[in-house]
Amino acid sequence: MGTRKARVPHSNFCCLSGAVALVRDSYCTLKLGYRGADAFFMMLAEEFDMALGELNRDGYRAALRLRRRLSFRYAFRVIISGSIVWFLLAGLAHADPLWGLISCVVVTDLKFEGAVNSFVSRMLNTLIGCGTGLLFLRAFGSWGASPPMVLLAMALAIIVSADFIHVPISWRIAPITTAIVMTPAYLSHSTEAAWRASLERTGDVVIGSVSAVAVSAVAAWWLHWRGIETESAGTKEKPATPP
Repeated sequence: MGTRKARVPHSNFCCLSGAVALVRDSYCTLKLGYRGADAFFMMLAEEFDMALGELNRDGYRAALRLRRRLSFRYAFRVIISGSIVWFLLAGLAHADPLWGLISCVVVTDLKFEGAVNSFVSRMLNTLIGCGTGLLFLRAFGSWGASPPMVLLAMALAIIVSADFIHVPISWRIAPITTAIVMTPAYLSHSTEAAWRASLERTGDVVIGSVSAVAVSAVAAWWLHWRGIETESAGTKEKPATPP
């Protein structure tokens, strides 16, 4: 016997068709009725995007003003410390102020603690570089000023600064100082030139770094007296204390 398909009663089919039509009509009615609400929400979203963009622009302008103010403070401090270095080295000692100016730029910081850390790092790296170069010249004599020995001394200065002593900031100053100390001995074939270069280099670094730290200390005291705290991300004014 073949299977017989179940017939859907005509009354049930009519009820189903009516339900589908009711849902379709209800959807069309709601769509037409809430068209104004859709437009309102679209307008609200556009206004929110405009307000968010305005906030982003205001934040960018504030960050730009802060960066400009900090750059002017850096420049002003470098001018003051550089003037001190130029007066002491070029004016009084009649020496080349180049490395003193470089030191005052490297050590200058908006925070006094940052300037002190930079000063300690630069002094340690300078002493490591000078000591390594002079040690090679002392140990190997005239052959110590040869190009292979200069490169080996620079490598040793890097290892001592970055691995053994763990100088916090710029360990690259140590091999640079080693090259500066040993290059005059290589060019003049005399170790006396290396000793003179090391003394001059160390003296210039001390004068430039101390000038930068002194300027940072005076600036920090002045900002504290004005009621402004200097932070790593910028500056902010202290809240006024109630009377």
